[in-house]
Amino acid sequence: MNVIYKYPIDISGLQEIELPQGARILAVQVQKHYSIEKGLTQATEEPYFWALVNTDEGRTVRRLFRIYGTGREIEERPEDLDYIGSFQRGPFIYHVFERNVSKMQIRKDQ
Repeated sequence: MNVIYKYPIDISGLQEIELPQGARILAVQVQKHYSIEKGLTQATEEPYFWALVNTDEGRTVRRLFRIYGTGREIEERPEDLDYIGSFQRGPFIYHVFERNVSKMQIRKDQ
């Protein structure tokens, strides 16, 4: 069965996320969460990506993601990264990339 699932992402550093094989990332956005403390409503914004996954796919793969803020140095070679999307959290804009391991492996083999 094909469904869309939501995955949290962290805005700091390289992260590994396990996804069903063949998962296709559709969007990256911030979702607001509300809580009530001492009679006051508090809102927090957390980044997520949404992916189309096949729940019948039994295999999973570990995929590597990197988040960069606007104006920050990009540590990887740009050709080793696949752009996923951007999102705003507060006054800051972040850009989500997937580290393309197959491209990195080809470059190492050459």
